[in-house]
Amino acid sequence: NRAFPDISFNGNNYYVFTENSFRNGSQIISQSGTSASTPAFSGFISLINHRLISLGHPPLGFLNPLLYQMARDDPSIFRDLVSDGTNRCSRQFCCKYGFQATEGWDPVTGLGTPNFGKMLDYVLTKFHGNSTETSS
Repeated sequence: NRAFPDISFNGNNYYVFTENSFRNGSQIISQSGTSASTPAFSGFISLINHRLISLGHPPLGFLNPLLYQMARDDPSIFRDLVSDGTNRCSRQFCCKYGFQATEGWDPVTGLGTPNFGKMLDYVLTKFHGNSTETSS
């Protein structure tokens, strides 16, 4: 089974270079939210896929089953976020209702934040058999 969010990832203050033809120049802006965290996490997966392909394995496909399998096999792959987290407030306002972050999967932080090194080791061990010789 799966629910959302699947994971949490930093989504605050990523600097992005943009080219704006209306202003006749370029600028660096700060991007936050899902628009920041999704490409960053995709970069994690691209690095893992690059390693798999370089070892002759196919890239990862649909990730969700793998994420939940990782959490079952080695919960330390994800940092569980439980301290005072809710999804009740945004920068502008707070709602009366929301969800509380709890131990394990919760509807605020999902499985938690992924640890890239542990994810890479898990995948290499699962698909290649030995992560220590190949993850350097």
